[in-house]
Order: sequence, then structure tokens, then C-alpha cells
Amino acid sequence: MKFQYMRKLLTLLCMFLLLTFHLSCEVYDEEVVELIGSYEGHVATVSGPFSFNVIYDAADNLIIEAPFFGSDYTIISVDIDQEEQFVKSINVPTQLLFPGVEIFGRGFYVDRSLQIDYVIREGSIEQSFTLVGTKN
Repeated sequence: MKFQYMRKLLTLLCMFLLLTFHLSCEVYDEEVVELIGSYEGHVATVSGPFSFNVIYDAADNLIIEAPFFGSDYTIISVDIDQEEQFVKSINVPTQLLFPGVEIFGRGFYVDRSLQIDYVIREGSIEQSFTLVGTKN
């Protein structure tokens, strides 16, 4: 009787550990991981040079921390398309930078460099910018 109880307890413990290990493992998209890192960049005709970071989020989504609008660093989320291609497409879905200020755009990554053409919309006023950067 005691042996059966211990066997059930051990089985439950093993199942719990296996489930915990399975759920805690993050599966990274290897095609997107190469974009992660620190970059030296400019916002064309506006500012630079400055360093900015590209961080892994999940699946084929990344987070970019850069001074998109002025000198204050802000964080945006981007989606990477055509991950398996040499030239990867970057999509910046519409999102809020600050209350009343939106950002959206498109870009690409190739050979340790990226370019993102984006629009800042503040009310009815839209301004276009280009962020270029090379991975350190």
C-alpha cells in the first residue's frame, strides 16, 4: 500500500516537472534572432548618431528601443516577415508612442543593417522619418 502511494506521488512529481520544463522553455525563431542586438543609428536628417536596441519579444516579433520622436527613447513592437529570406521585411503596425501620438511604417533588414521608414501621426499632422542603423 505504501509502495503504491509513493509510486503515484513520484509519477505526479515527474509529470509536474516535465510540464513545468515544457512550459518554461521559450522557443526562439532562429531566423529572427540574428536581428537582436545593439545598433548604431541615425534618424535621417534629424538626429544621430545614437545607440539603440533590438530585443526579442515572441515568435517573429521584436521590440525596438530608440529615439523615434525627438531625443526621448521610446519602445515599439515590430513584426518580421520573410524571415527565411536574405532581406527581411519589417512591419511597424500602428501603435501609440504617447497619448495622441501614433507611429506606423515599414522597413527591411539585410546584412547587419536595418532601415525603417515610419510616420508619426499627432492628431491630423503626419511627419515621415527614416531610421537607419548598423549592428555593432
